[in-house]
Amino acid sequence: MKKIIDTSLAPEGIYLVDTFEVPAAARADFEAAMLRNRAFIRTLEGFCGDVVLVRKHGETFDVATIAAWESAAAVAKAKERVEAYYAEIGFDMRASIAKWGVTLERTLCEAPPALQ
Repeated sequence: MKKIIDTSLAPEGIYLVDTFEVPAAARADFEAAMLRNRAFIRTLEGFCGDVVLVRKHGETFDVATIAAWESAAAVAKAKERVEAYYAEIGFDMRASIAKWGVTLERTLCEAPPALQ
């Protein structure tokens, strides 16, 4: 059977799942910021891969990003590096998503090998 997401890429099965509700008017700005962030996290140690899923929901878009990491420690280190990167480029994520009217839910999940 072919897997849609290759969970073997993250040996400990650690996934950071962010779900956003994005108003249509903010979609271009949101996607530009998301693509910039994805390009950056792909350079970080412990990053194993990612995927973006989008669903049109009335006048908004539901966007889910799933990033696979080697370990919970790699996620913690990546968070520090992303915060430093945002400070360096002058990007305030909280202020930006508030301005755009975007909502965010962040979850750290596991993909237990026995369930795959």
